[in-house]
Amino acid sequence: MPIGIALAAADPLRGPAKVAAVTSLSSIANIVGPPAIGALGERIDIRLAMASIIAVILGAVAVSGRAVRSLPRL
Repeated sequence: MPIGIALAAADPLRGPAKVAAVTSLSSIANIVGPPAIGALGERIDIRLAMASIIAVILGAVAVSGRAVRSLPRL
């Protein structure tokens, strides 16, 4: 979350709008995530549903590395 906000705020023209988008997506993820994992756990084993979090985190790590490299150098 802090990295996402820092990346969004780095844009001098659209920074506030990007920060608002990042925080909105974070809030949606916090609201939707737990029920989605619970629903997935009802269909498959709850351990596999919890393991899906690892897949999401690995995807986020892969994307964040690319995003950090795209930061403007000051």
